[in-house]
Amino acid sequence: MFCNRPPNIINSVNDIPSTITTFHAGYKVQYTCLTGYVGTGTTTSECTFLGQWTFATLKCTRKLIDTQDVDFCFVIINFKLLAIDCGSPGVLRNGFLSGERFDYPNIIAFFCNDGYELIGKDTTRACQENGLWSGTMPICQSNERFMFFSFRNCSSCFF
Repeated sequence: MFCNRPPNIINSVNDIPSTITTFHAGYKVQYTCLTGYVGTGTTTSECTFLGQWTFATLKCTRKLIDTQDVDFCFVIINFKLLAIDCGSPGVLRNGFLSGERFDYPNIIAFFCNDGYELIGKDTTRACQENGLWSGTMPICQSNERFMFFSFRNCSSCFF
């Protein structure tokens, strides 16, 4: 007696080559949970003399991650690790920022062009675990002082 391909078990793979379609009685198949899943139950199924597979009780459930084992905070989506992105902190007119990465836990610093001074209490900002920048955006203000004179009614002014 022969069996057709064994049944699939959700979130697992088996050790049978895809080219084999029928199996003789006594053939055993081994199931393994996918990466990121943990299994409970029996992991083997056998082709019986009745042409049916014995029932493998394997259940593969998503593995929980212990955050104490993770060095950096990451969001896990579909088993891909994605850094927490804060996005651009904004444009500093008449200045520039130091730092190329806008993800947690990176810090950027602000600087003004010559002739400008940094105004604001935050000269640095940190990308936080919640995806937001700490503090507030500073501004660059001109440090040149202009003096304006009125030449109206000026009879002794020389030009």
